[in-house]
Amino acid sequence: MLLDSYARSDQKPIIIRTRNEGLSLTLAALLAEWQFAVLDNPGPRVLLLTDEEGLSPEEEKRAVILSRSPYEGHRKIAFPIDLETLWSRLETRFHRPPRNHLRISLSLPLTVAARDEIRPATLISLSDCGGRFTYHRELTIGEPLSLQLRLNEKTLPLQGRVIYCLPGGELAEKQESEVGILFAKLAPEVQKTLRNEIIHRYLLRVQAQIPGWAFQTSLGFFDIPSEVLKRLGHY
Repeated sequence: MLLDSYARSDQKPIIIRTRNEGLSLTLAALLAEWQFAVLDNPGPRVLLLTDEEGLSPEEEKRAVILSRSPYEGHRKIAFPIDLETLWSRLETRFHRPPRNHLRISLSLPLTVAARDEIRPATLISLSDCGGRFTYHRELTIGEPLSLQLRLNEKTLPLQGRVIYCLPGGELAEKQESEVGILFAKLAPEVQKTLRNEIIHRYLLRVQAQIPGWAFQTSLGFFDIPSEVLKRLGHY
């Protein structure tokens, strides 16, 4: 049974129905991290995520189907489930245009080089194409930046441009500004490192929320990079 404690009225409503309890619990915890409201009770407009067959015409209209067929579409996702594909398919139902890049809220130290000065900052959101960080002052849209991000004992040099800035100050809730950055074209290995870090952090959060047996038995339903599995203790 899915937990109504995951649900909040300001989130994106969804129902999960699968034939594997461990998978259902894992999906419920994961989607809650993605700010979906996981519900037990169906509604006429509530999105349905399911691996069941024989859906009614009404259910098919609002369903994203987890399928054992290799063929995918905007309403189907093939096993094993790619997390970024799952994110994109579900976000499509709530955002136009959809947000295609998986992102995560976090708090990591960051070094920012801008306007001939180098200052510490805090990274608060990350995807494999950009991020958001808090900074001591406002920056201008289009302004070039150089970042140094420390991940897993490695320092990643990142280049990019400011795409928005939310000013801080006396009239704002926070004193520091929040700056959005779009990374310049990343080397494939750097992009892979960022993507794996995001997936690993989400799976750690899910693992902490559900029974161990549910997490262990559900991993085989997902397409998880080998590097992430090793960090989770699975080989």
